[in-house]
Amino acid sequence: PDRLGRQPHRLLALLVLGVLLTVISILSTYVKREALDSDQFKKTSQELIASPAIQQQVAAELVDAFNSNVDLSAELEGRLPENLQALAGPLAGISGQLVDRAAQELVTRPRAQDAFVTISSEAQAQFVKVLHGDTRALETSNGNVVLDLRPLMLRLGDRFGFIEGYAAKFPEGSAQITI
Repeated sequence: PDRLGRQPHRLLALLVLGVLLTVISILSTYVKREALDSDQFKKTSQELIASPAIQQQVAAELVDAFNSNVDLSAELEGRLPENLQALAGPLAGISGQLVDRAAQELVTRPRAQDAFVTISSEAQAQFVKVLHGDTRALETSNGNVVLDLRPLMLRLGDRFGFIEGYAAKFPEGSAQITI
């Protein structure tokens, strides 16, 4: 009787071990195929940036970075004749709406989407290097991996030619998304 009482515990232990190994196997296969395979990662990135929800989030991040680094009112005031400089504030408000619309349009364009895929693929390649022991390959910010959207910011800035020294206003790391 004692021996029969132990067998269900052994069966249960083997069942739990089998389920655990199955979950680990599925997870490792997923990571290998999705996160470590650069071609699959590119395909997944293309699918992500094609999603309207992701496009809205990326556009919102671009707008936030733009607003954090560019004082539209001051930029317009510097460009307007002295007698019209009082209009810089209201024009900046209108321009802010244009920045939002331009960012939304930008992330739907194929070139910008290709740039997003390139940016995310570079981050993935750096991550893989870290997994292989090259700890110099990836920088983190407060322990978080970040995606630098500066190339997209520069494309957004191409639409606003009145901003002097636009590229200098966005140094490395000024437009990032925490992954």
